[in-house]
Amino acid sequence: MRNPKVMTKLQGEIRKAFHAKVTVGEDDIQAANLPYIRLFIKETLRLHPVVPLLVPRESIDVCEVNGYTILAMSRIVVNAWAIGRDPKYWDNHEEFKPERFEGNMVDFTGSSYEYLPFGAGRRMCPGIAYGLPVLEMALVQLLYQFDWSLPKGVMEVDMEEEPGLGARRKTPLLLCANPFVIPLLYQALLLSALAVAALQIVKLAVVSRGKKQAAAAAPTPPGPWRLPVIGSMHHLAGKLAHRALRDLAAVHGPLMMLQLGETPLVVVSSREVAREVLRTHDANFATRPRLLAGEVVLYGGADILFSPSGEYWRKLRQLCAAEVLGPKRVLSFRHIREQEMASRVERIRAVGPSVPVDVSALFYDMAISIVSCASFGKKQRNADEYLLAIKTGISLASGFKIPDLFPTWRTVLAAVTGMQRALENVHRIVDSTLEEVIEERRGVARECKGRLGMEDNEENLVDVLIKLHEQGGHLSRNSIKSVIFDMFTAGTGTLASSLNWGMSELMRNPRVMAKLQGEIREAFHGKATVGEGDIQVGNLPYLRLFIKETLRLHPPVPLLVPRESIDMCEVNGYTIPARSRIVVNAWAIGRDPKYWDDPEEFKPERFEGNKVDFAGTSYEYLPFGAGRRICPGITYALPVLEISLVQLLYHFNWSLPKGVTEVDMEEEPGLGARRMTPLLLCATPFVVPVLALLLSVLAVALLQIIKAFLVIIRAKPAAPPLPPGPWRLPVIGSMHHLAGKLPHRALRDLAAAHGPLMMLRLGETPLVVASSREMAREVLRTHDANFATRPRLLAGEVVLYGGADILFSPSGDYWRRLRQLCAAEVLGPKRVLSFRHIREQEMESQVEEIRAAGSSTPVDLTAMFSFLVISNVSRASFGSKHRNAKEFLSAVKTGVTLASGFNIPDLFPTWRKLLAIVTGMRRALEDIHRVVDSTLEEVLEERRVAREDKARCGMVGTEENLVDVLIGLHEQGGCLSRNSIKSVIFDMFTAGTGTLSSTLGWGMSELMRSPKVMSKLQSEIREAFYGKATVGEEDIQASCLPYLGLIIKETLRLHPPVPLLVPRESIDTCEIKGYMIPARSRIIVNAWAIGRDPRYWDDAEEFKPERFEKNMVDFTGSCYEYLPFGAGRRMCPGVAYGIPILEMALVQLLYHFDWSLPKGVIDADMEESSGLGARRKTPLLLCATPFVIPVL
Repeated sequence: MRNPKVMTKLQGEIRKAFHAKVTVGEDDIQAANLPYIRLFIKETLRLHPVVPLLVPRESIDVCEVNGYTILAMSRIVVNAWAIGRDPKYWDNHEEFKPERFEGNMVDFTGSSYEYLPFGAGRRMCPGIAYGLPVLEMALVQLLYQFDWSLPKGVMEVDMEEEPGLGARRKTPLLLCANPFVIPLLYQALLLSALAVAALQIVKLAVVSRGKKQAAAAAPTPPGPWRLPVIGSMHHLAGKLAHRALRDLAAVHGPLMMLQLGETPLVVVSSREVAREVLRTHDANFATRPRLLAGEVVLYGGADILFSPSGEYWRKLRQLCAAEVLGPKRVLSFRHIREQEMASRVERIRAVGPSVPVDVSALFYDMAISIVSCASFGKKQRNADEYLLAIKTGISLASGFKIPDLFPTWRTVLAAVTGMQRALENVHRIVDSTLEEVIEERRGVARECKGRLGMEDNEENLVDVLIKLHEQGGHLSRNSIKSVIFDMFTAGTGTLASSLNWGMSELMRNPRVMAKLQGEIREAFHGKATVGEGDIQVGNLPYLRLFIKETLRLHPPVPLLVPRESIDMCEVNGYTIPARSRIVVNAWAIGRDPKYWDDPEEFKPERFEGNKVDFAGTSYEYLPFGAGRRICPGITYALPVLEISLVQLLYHFNWSLPKGVTEVDMEEEPGLGARRMTPLLLCATPFVVPVLALLLSVLAVALLQIIKAFLVIIRAKPAAPPLPPGPWRLPVIGSMHHLAGKLPHRALRDLAAAHGPLMMLRLGETPLVVASSREMAREVLRTHDANFATRPRLLAGEVVLYGGADILFSPSGDYWRRLRQLCAAEVLGPKRVLSFRHIREQEMESQVEEIRAAGSSTPVDLTAMFSFLVISNVSRASFGSKHRNAKEFLSAVKTGVTLASGFNIPDLFPTWRKLLAIVTGMRRALEDIHRVVDSTLEEVLEERRVAREDKARCGMVGTEENLVDVLIGLHEQGGCLSRNSIKSVIFDMFTAGTGTLSSTLGWGMSELMRSPKVMSKLQSEIREAFYGKATVGEEDIQASCLPYLGLIIKETLRLHPPVPLLVPRESIDTCEIKGYMIPARSRIIVNAWAIGRDPRYWDDAEEFKPERFEKNMVDFTGSCYEYLPFGAGRRMCPGVAYGIPILEMALVQLLYHFDWSLPKGVIDADMEESSGLGARRKTPLLLCATPFVIPVL
């Protein structure tokens, strides 16, 4: 920048060397003639050596240098900077003159002692070969791609050095970059077009001459008229290729030839000609054209799809047909298909019948998940980037892109159009992802080998391919990656598209829908779930006809993947030149009235008694192609289609969204013929046949009558009475009193009528409710030991390894040890303090996000609080935010809702197994367990490896997260099993996320409704930290913030995290206040009702933090009118963890911002959502105005 002449000369050399290149790689630099850049680098290192004073050396013995004695153990430095600027060795030594090195033998080898940028001798820097390519690449790229200038108003570059040994620049170098047009695009395109045109003219002349010399040869197929250079391309422009070619074939015949640029394209549009191409001349048409996508992305076409016909392709296809896509291998992935489809069914069920489901997105997500799990054994962590790369790769591999149509000019056109760069990016992402997977699976294989080996059903496709690679043969590492890439390209979009069109046709044909749904529901009548084994043995002929008809009208690839003629041959009396590109229009043949009656109608019955199938022997029906190049994935695809359709049509009745009268059947532009718009449908869950439900109800009623009879017979006349309660109905008991209401409010209202200790009968389950301070003391202190166990809930049994966690574990030795261990090692003050930096970093991040939103944009504090506490728990537990956190957290959230104890199977323990299946609760809990277990297993394995690495480095015990702590305790022996570790971490998420975020949401809501309280708290905080730019947790602990403590107490009084304390169960029969509590009764304390009871609190419904001034009430569970965290043996152990997060969040938000309601909103909505958590019903949206911190 200080020497424009040098800049111009260097930039000129670079741009001349790489003239018109869009990108420049290191190979280009090495091959180019760039002498001046080498001189420039030498001169830069002369004036600015990397280390001005070479790294100090030390003399071993006394020695003499230049007549002077150098003592032993003296430190020696060489001032390379001074030598490089010494006028004795360099003319104009302070000037920047790269030319001084022309014809000069001075170099970096350390043999010229006036030039020592890397030192010399034994201790010379060994990294020269590493450093120089980096310098060259950086300079070439910056000077080739941009013109540089100083910012406006800056006249000279500041060359001042920073104090220190490195001689770095003191100030940052700020420059303006103006992109260089390489060279003018229009000029490049014009030259390209002229060159292509000239080549075409030459080619036409040669062809014309050849025709005269071989006049007797058979003619080429007819075709539409052509334009110079582009040929027939204009006939396809802006149209759907398969439809445009069908229309052209109607004019020019079933075998026609188009000229697309330089490429002759032969199009087959009839059964007879398809048979000629795919059977008679199959060997001649068995190779693939050389497409740029295959060359760049797939290692020169090392996959099944793009690989040219030959020995390599034949062996690869045989191997894949036997080992990768064979019936046995496909069958081994049955559990994946069943799990993924069951997950989608539950997702649809959760949406509700009035909300449209995006079926298109659902099918695509499912197809991706199945291929990912089958290929990798799991969903890959950088899946989004990888899948986007695949999608881009597919769109660029059509064979209809400009560079592929002008092979002579392919290199130039690929650069000009940007296709080369795009494909290289795709290759980079795909290659790095698959390399990572291969290395990961090799590690797993080694581990399994060291133990008992890997079971066949544990193997995924990468494992199989690695094993075949290691056995020798022709399967290289690149072949493995190419085959897996094919699995994603051929096994995702095509399957999803077929399912999409199938559901679309069903919605347009109610008769077909009714017939197919009737067949499915009859076959699986009364079954709660349907697996693939059921489908295989079920009598479902109409399902197969339906799939055939869908693939007739909507083949996955309308134009079969292009082939290429190896030699010249004759088809139907026409000459097909060698190296012609051949496409078969399977879409047009499948709709041809010569072969199909009413071809445009959807009639599955047409295939009844018809021998037409997918094998490629019926040339009027080619959804998977035929001949040597037929799709090898048929056995993989059909089970996916079958299970998807059966599950969706068995479990749901489908309808169009309100106001939509017809399904849009428009196709998307492109070769895949996908739906243009997403398919949105409403799904109404299908109720399991009424007879089955009736039998269940009658069975439960009969059991209840028998139980009641036995109770009457065995009743002791002198026993105290049971607590009073509301009236009951047969079978369901008191359940109707709670239906459609918030449980804590409904129970408070019932207690007002029946007293502070009452008993309800929920199904078979006696439920005792304590709603006063006195009764709470009886339950939580006087009879604490008898009520210290938990009821056996289905969620704890299924999700948490039979209740291996703190929350669900029954009272006993295991629970006591686990609680002591967690209180000391996991949630103790020292451990909580070690996570201080996490709380500070996460809150600081949220503050910056709020600041960035601006004062006029409402901030969703509900979402922000949820994200904040989840991030805190994730980092404290795992050390980082986990890659598949979204799925894990969704599973945790669903698990919490199913662990309330108020679900039907938990209320009828005698019939729990049956009701769990009928209601779908067991399947839902098993899905949750699968997600939670696999995620936590992955985390445990990662942390185990990390601990081993730390042990090798002598760093055990540093930077530990909760998983590390628990693994350490597990390895020391004792009660902590691997399942215990996973259960404790699950408890951290269930108890430490929703509850904390809900408390923060209610706290801010109350502050917005109480401006006086807000002002008082904000003043206290801002006075305590006056003038501070940032506030840390240490500042909060050291400050005097009494009002903040009162605010938190009052928030938890009105809005306890769990309004109904987690249910307990009586171990033995006992008596409370003259009432008998039977053994195995379920006990809940209504902490919400007690916290609002006017007997204990003045103005109980008002938010008055001052009520806690000079009040000894606290969180310890010794004051039974105030129980936000419970009391007794089962009190929440996470108080020490939760309070710092509440304090930090409130301090930061009220210190940095002034808060207001959005424009037009008068009051904060305080309505509670339905459920046991008493969360806010609506998001809390507030506007934040940054507070200007006074400058001290």
